[in-house]
Amino acid sequence: MKTIEAGVKSILERLDNSTVLINKLKQTPRTGFEVRIKKFSLNLPVQSIYDHVLSVATNSDILATLFNIDLDIEKIIYSIAFHDIVEALIGDTPEFTSKELIKFSQKYSVNTKEKAIQEQKANNQISQ
Repeated sequence: MKTIEAGVKSILERLDNSTVLINKLKQTPRTGFEVRIKKFSLNLPVQSIYDHVLSVATNSDILATLFNIDLDIEKIIYSIAFHDIVEALIGDTPEFTSKELIKFSQKYSVNTKEKAIQEQKANNQISQ
Protein backbone atom coordinates (compact mmCIF):
# COMPACT_ATOMS: atom_id res chain seq x y z
CA MET A 1 0.00 0.00 0.00
CA LYS A 2 1.60 3.28 -1.12
CA THR A 3 0.27 5.54 1.62
CA ILE A 4 -2.27 5.23 4.37
CA GLU A 5 -4.42 7.92 2.74
CA ALA A 6 -4.34 6.14 -0.63
CA GLY A 7 -5.36 2.93 1.16
CA VAL A 8 -8.21 4.65 2.99
CA LYS A 9 -9.50 6.22 -0.25
CA SER A 10 -9.25 2.91 -2.08
CA ILE A 11 -11.18 1.02 0.60
CA LEU A 12 -13.85 3.72 0.95
CA GLU A 13 -14.34 3.78 -2.81
CA ARG A 14 -14.71 -0.02 -2.83
CA LEU A 15 -17.31 0.19 -0.07
CA ASP A 16 -19.28 2.98 -1.72
CA ASN A 17 -18.19 2.71 -5.37
CA SER A 18 -17.93 6.52 -5.60
CA THR A 19 -16.26 9.54 -4.04
CA VAL A 20 -19.56 10.72 -2.51
CA LEU A 21 -18.83 8.85 0.71
CA ILE A 22 -15.33 10.30 1.01
CA ASN A 23 -16.72 13.82 0.60
CA LYS A 24 -19.43 13.12 3.19
CA LEU A 25 -16.79 11.87 5.66
CA LYS A 26 -14.67 14.96 5.00
CA GLN A 27 -17.66 17.25 5.67
CA THR A 28 -18.98 15.50 8.79
CA PRO A 29 -17.34 16.74 12.00
CA ARG A 30 -16.51 14.41 14.84
CA THR A 31 -19.27 15.73 17.03
CA GLY A 32 -18.15 14.12 20.28
CA PHE A 33 -14.78 15.78 19.79
CA GLU A 34 -16.43 19.06 18.77
CA VAL A 35 -18.59 19.33 21.89
CA ARG A 36 -15.60 18.67 24.13
CA ILE A 37 -13.61 21.42 22.37
CA LYS A 38 -16.48 23.86 22.95
CA LYS A 39 -17.04 22.77 26.56
CA PHE A 40 -13.42 23.21 27.57
CA SER A 41 -12.77 26.24 25.31
CA LEU A 42 -9.87 24.49 23.59
CA ASN A 43 -8.26 26.23 20.65
CA LEU A 44 -8.20 23.15 18.44
CA PRO A 45 -9.59 22.51 14.98
CA VAL A 46 -12.60 20.22 14.75
CA GLN A 47 -11.67 16.95 13.06
CA SER A 48 -13.79 15.45 10.32
CA ILE A 49 -14.64 11.77 10.40
CA TYR A 50 -12.33 11.35 7.39
CA ASP A 51 -9.46 12.97 9.36
CA HIS A 52 -10.21 10.57 12.20
CA VAL A 53 -10.11 7.50 9.91
CA LEU A 54 -6.72 8.64 8.56
CA SER A 55 -5.41 9.35 12.05
CA VAL A 56 -6.46 5.98 13.48
CA ALA A 57 -5.12 4.11 10.43
CA THR A 58 -1.80 5.97 10.60
CA ASN A 59 -1.49 5.34 14.34
CA SER A 60 -2.24 1.64 13.79
CA ASP A 61 0.52 1.43 11.19
CA ILE A 62 3.00 3.30 13.41
CA LEU A 63 2.26 1.16 16.46
CA ALA A 64 2.50 -2.07 14.46
CA THR A 65 5.90 -0.97 13.15
CA LEU A 66 7.08 0.26 16.55
CA PHE A 67 6.19 -3.00 18.28
CA ASN A 68 7.20 -5.16 15.32
CA ILE A 69 3.70 -6.61 14.91
CA ASP A 70 2.83 -8.11 11.57
CA LEU A 71 -0.56 -6.61 10.66
CA ASP A 72 -2.48 -6.59 7.44
CA ILE A 73 -2.85 -2.81 7.34
CA GLU A 74 -5.46 -3.08 4.60
CA LYS A 75 -7.72 -5.14 6.88
CA ILE A 76 -7.14 -2.68 9.72
CA ILE A 77 -8.08 0.27 7.49
CA TYR A 78 -11.16 -1.62 6.25
CA SER A 79 -12.31 -2.21 9.84
CA ILE A 80 -11.73 1.43 10.79
CA ALA A 81 -13.48 2.71 7.67
CA PHE A 82 -16.48 0.39 8.05
CA HIS A 83 -16.95 1.50 11.65
CA ASP A 84 -16.77 5.20 10.81
CA ILE A 85 -18.93 5.14 7.67
CA VAL A 86 -21.95 4.71 9.93
CA GLU A 87 -21.09 8.06 11.50
CA ALA A 88 -21.22 9.73 8.08
CA LEU A 89 -24.73 8.36 7.63
CA ILE A 90 -26.23 9.03 11.07
CA GLY A 91 -23.89 11.56 12.69
CA ASP A 92 -21.17 11.16 15.27
CA THR A 93 -22.46 11.40 18.80
CA PRO A 94 -21.09 8.69 21.06
CA GLU A 95 -23.60 7.03 23.37
CA PHE A 96 -21.51 8.03 26.37
CA THR A 97 -21.77 11.77 25.56
CA SER A 98 -23.31 13.29 28.65
CA LYS A 99 -26.32 15.57 28.60
CA GLU A 100 -24.02 18.28 29.97
CA LEU A 101 -21.75 18.02 26.91
CA ILE A 102 -24.48 17.45 24.33
CA LYS A 103 -25.89 20.93 25.01
CA PHE A 104 -22.80 22.30 23.24
CA SER A 105 -24.04 20.78 19.99
CA GLN A 106 -27.40 21.80 18.54
CA LYS A 107 -27.11 19.21 15.76
CA TYR A 108 -27.55 15.98 17.66
CA SER A 109 -29.38 14.51 20.56
CA VAL A 110 -28.54 11.30 22.33
CA ASN A 111 -31.11 8.52 22.41
CA THR A 112 -29.46 5.15 22.90
CA LYS A 113 -32.28 3.03 21.46
CA GLU A 114 -32.77 5.23 18.40
CA LYS A 115 -29.02 5.41 17.81
CA ALA A 116 -28.77 1.60 17.92
CA ILE A 117 -31.59 1.30 15.37
CA GLN A 118 -29.98 3.90 13.10
CA GLU A 119 -26.57 2.17 13.37
CA GLN A 120 -28.10 -1.19 12.45
CA LYS A 121 -29.86 0.31 9.42
CA ALA A 122 -26.62 2.02 8.32
CA ASN A 123 -24.62 -1.20 8.77
CA ASN A 124 -27.19 -3.06 6.67
CA GLN A 125 -27.01 -0.36 4.00
CA ILE A 126 -23.19 -0.55 3.88
CA SER A 127 -23.17 -4.36 3.85
CA GLN A 128 -25.34 -4.65 0.73
